[in-house]
Amino acid sequence: MSQNAASAGSDAAALDSIRPRLTAGLERQRRDDGRLLLVGGGHRQYMDISAAEAVLLDLLDGERSVRELLRGAGHKLTAPAVLQFMRRLWRAEMLEGVDDLAHALGEKGEPTRAERLASPATSILAVPGLALLLRPLVALGPLGASAILSALGLLSVGGLGMAISEGRLDRLFNPFLTLRAPLAFVALYLMAAVLLSARGLIRGLVARSHGIDIPGVGLRQWLGVVHIDIDDRGRRAAALPARRALALGGLLSLTGLSGLAMMLHLTRLAHELPLGDVLPLNALSQQLASLGALFALADAAPFLRGDGWHLLGMWSRLPHSGARSRSFILKRMVRNIREGRPLGARERIYLGLATASLAHIVVSATVLLGFTVPGALDAVVHLGNDSDHGHILGLVVGSLGILMAGAAWLVLLYVALGSLLQLRSPPSVTGGKVTGPITDPDELLIERCRRVPFLAKVDEAVLRKLLARMTREEVPADRDIVRQGEPGRFFYLIEDGQAEVLVEEESGLQHHAAKLGPGDFFGEVALLTDSPRTATVRALTPVKLARLDPDGLQKAVEAAGVDPEAVTAQLRDAAFLRNLPWLISLPTAAAATLQNALQRRDIKQGDVIVEQGTEADGVYLLRSGRAEVLHARDGTEREVASLDEGACIGEIATLLGGTRRASVRAAEDGTVLFVPASAFRDALATDLTAMLAVEQLIAERLAALPEGG
Repeated sequence: MSQNAASAGSDAAALDSIRPRLTAGLERQRRDDGRLLLVGGGHRQYMDISAAEAVLLDLLDGERSVRELLRGAGHKLTAPAVLQFMRRLWRAEMLEGVDDLAHALGEKGEPTRAERLASPATSILAVPGLALLLRPLVALGPLGASAILSALGLLSVGGLGMAISEGRLDRLFNPFLTLRAPLAFVALYLMAAVLLSARGLIRGLVARSHGIDIPGVGLRQWLGVVHIDIDDRGRRAAALPARRALALGGLLSLTGLSGLAMMLHLTRLAHELPLGDVLPLNALSQQLASLGALFALADAAPFLRGDGWHLLGMWSRLPHSGARSRSFILKRMVRNIREGRPLGARERIYLGLATASLAHIVVSATVLLGFTVPGALDAVVHLGNDSDHGHILGLVVGSLGILMAGAAWLVLLYVALGSLLQLRSPPSVTGGKVTGPITDPDELLIERCRRVPFLAKVDEAVLRKLLARMTREEVPADRDIVRQGEPGRFFYLIEDGQAEVLVEEESGLQHHAAKLGPGDFFGEVALLTDSPRTATVRALTPVKLARLDPDGLQKAVEAAGVDPEAVTAQLRDAAFLRNLPWLISLPTAAAATLQNALQRRDIKQGDVIVEQGTEADGVYLLRSGRAEVLHARDGTEREVASLDEGACIGEIATLLGGTRRASVRAAEDGTVLFVPASAFRDALATDLTAMLAVEQLIAERLAALPEGG
């Protein structure tokens, strides 16, 4: 795929014209440990700043362009590190003047009211004096925190097991069982606040034990319940084990307290507690157990940004994992079953995420319809005996409960019907109307052909013979010209109109990769082989194309007396670069520069391509053959990944700086293309889409390495 200067220049122009600046009113504070803290939004936003990032802060003054910042003007950060830092500032609403780069920096803005209500990560209202609650909490260390989490887990299993063995699940999921007076609803709300406050203190203990910074303690609301909680924004800078322990602490605190209360209720030991002869502690313990179970069910939801959402995100290590799993179920799973495709490693992750979401929906619907809603209706009926409006209140509460439970089942029905429709519906049509051969090529078309790398050095006589073998095709707006995964049959050159390049990942989500206009081309791989298309190209407006098939290329080359091997070699190199997913949006000029910098090197089985611990001098593209990634730690070397043709080698150290994180060794004879570090960085600095793709590649490679490696 390619872009010309006009249509591909949007990102390039933005890199030169956009000049980021920090928002007004930001404060810089130095913590006791010496770390720099950026504070903004009326002390609602906090961000840890490293020493290298502090230098970049002074350069975000609205005077320097994004391109200057990416190329290291005045600082030592690499381009991906600059982009990551700008993204953090943008999402925290601490950066201005970059709206045109929102596609690269991500979304920002205030959540909806529903998101505020459902999310436990809503803003915390700092209350002076509440921090005293954390003073008695001793930092037990990771092992002590693990012991507490294990104890909470045992209590969870004990309470659930006892409820199942005695056939009293209704008492575990019906907090309205003992409500027989209006005042009891007030008590229920207060108990919910106490339960969530206890959860906050347990999370504070876990955070302290793992060294997570807690800026303060205050009031937070979750599902409409106001309670005490810690300011946990420091978790973002914590290591993965600490963040995992904090999420487990939040979830297990609810299930553990629920299990303890259920055991006290079923064994009637609550009567033996202090004040047991004054207060109805047995009934209160049942309510506490039910509230804990229902809150844990909500907190475990993979789609509510609770602790379950955090745990699944840390397990998958993929951004937007919820959207990707839903897309996989609706778009890819049925297709894979119908075509008998085996699941890849990442598709297994998507399937696991989707299965967890569907399982949670089924369990939630069963609990609501089987226990909670009938219990709420029963409680309202009893209250209605003492009220003239009791029946109306019962109708309202019952309707809301049925709607909530019904919505969960409708989601499952939607997935099932969508799957059936996919099985029955034929694929949509691609391409358009062929209007005939090109008999009158004008100078503009010839000039545009000169911009195609493998046609740039062909003399005019050969070029005209080639054009005589091309045909014209007209495609209406909103129709796919070519579709990802389908065999390629033609090379296309856009004469008029606009199109977009869409890349569909393993989950089925489509991402905008590039916008194409007159003079752009795509599909050169089809001139060599009928391998599947690597992207979808969709017409945004009516598009007029010139197309060429492999037979036409061969006849034109033979008629002109040109060495076909020379043309094929140029075509193969150009097609190889364009076939790399992370270079699919690279502008023509940058791709040509990258291609001219390539150095071909043959490798033998067992040759070390890059060695762990050495300085990075560039990037290797695996042109043919296979390679294995080896990571050495504590004197032991093990294989962490296998690389096939088209893989990028050495991009982590080249872009992030430092030494190589792992070694790569040839598993069989093959060829690599070496790109010097300067050429690689300069090419990515011209296109943010390509940089984001490489950034994602780096994240996946780092995730494959052992922690601490």
